[in-house]
Amino acid sequence: MSCRKENSDPSFEKDAYHHVVRLVNTETKRVFSDRLTLVYLEMPKFRKNETELVTREEKWAYILNNLDALEAIPRGFDEEVFMQFLDTAELARLEPDERFAYEQSLKVYRDNKNVMDYAIEEATEKGFEKGLLKGREEHEARGIEKGRAVERRNMARAMKAKGIPTATISEFTGLSAEEIEALTFP
Repeated sequence: MSCRKENSDPSFEKDAYHHVVRLVNTETKRVFSDRLTLVYLEMPKFRKNETELVTREEKWAYILNNLDALEAIPRGFDEEVFMQFLDTAELARLEPDERFAYEQSLKVYRDNKNVMDYAIEEATEKGFEKGLLKGREEHEARGIEKGRAVERRNMARAMKAKGIPTATISEFTGLSAEEIEALTFP
């Protein structure tokens, strides 16, 4: 006596590969929980070829069903998620010694990249600090020069107010005769 009973539900498709299953209380015929859903994929029942694929779900079913036979990336599978999956599948196919060599080369690459990133970060930080210091020094020098120029003009004004000749004022302050003549009193 067989315990297996064919599904008599008219909505059940015998050739369907994708099934969404929920627990149902057999007495009330109500879904036990909306939070528990099981999805079953019967991969042998998925029979579409590459040209018949429409949805992303169909692409996933195709790629999972044909992964061992794929020689190249199928057309229409150029999305990043499929590329990453196929790269991972390619690594899984490697022999243990090949995988070890790959992981070692990847480790060397990552170590080198980290060293370079750190060096760039340090150089950038030092360059920034050097630039700040140079900027401060330049600002300070300009400030000192502006202060000296103001002091020379103030001295020239005071000398001019005392009637000292322009040539003498020019000699002591370094201002030109035109600059001295243009000075006004507050």
